[in-house]
Amino acid sequence: MGGGGAVRVFAAFPLPPAAASAVDAAIAPLRQRCPRARWVPSSGLHMTVHFFGDIEDGAVSLLRHLFDEDEDLRRPRIPARLGPLGQFPPRGSPRVIWAGLEGGGEELKGYADLFETKLAPMGWSPGPRGFTPHITVARSGSVPLESGWEAGSAIPPVDFFVEECVLFQSILGRAGAEYVPLARIAFGKEGE
Repeated sequence: MGGGGAVRVFAAFPLPPAAASAVDAAIAPLRQRCPRARWVPSSGLHMTVHFFGDIEDGAVSLLRHLFDEDEDLRRPRIPARLGPLGQFPPRGSPRVIWAGLEGGGEELKGYADLFETKLAPMGWSPGPRGFTPHITVARSGSVPLESGWEAGSAIPPVDFFVEECVLFQSILGRAGAEYVPLARIAFGKEGE
């Protein structure tokens, strides 16, 4: 970490409350079956667009300026639909349990690609895996998650709109991470 001004930062599409509640209700049985997993609270459910890591205050200021001023990043809100649950890695003991999308993934990927082009002149490279729309719901922590976690688990196909891209500071603590919004790009309704 640098000289006192570094903060942990990422950009993400937060889930609106109704979609977050649907995910939370669907994974409630999983919380019971996998109590040692680190579960993301419904208020923290999101799709990461770009993880910046620990960056200095000056870089945060540049990102805030991008969020406040770049008109290309202001788009109509993006329709999406919740999809199946999955895991990373795809086989063996999962390190991450995630909820996917059945709809809206291509539009969100297009936005993420545009966002990355805006970051390139600022010195940031795209993430090594690119953007795959998913919502992390749990991490294994120090104890591996059990195989077979997915039995009887499903997310209902809830329709929702992705309404903003948010620059978050992640503050790590004993109870998990707290996400503090630093800047927002609000998406408009179609035709706005």
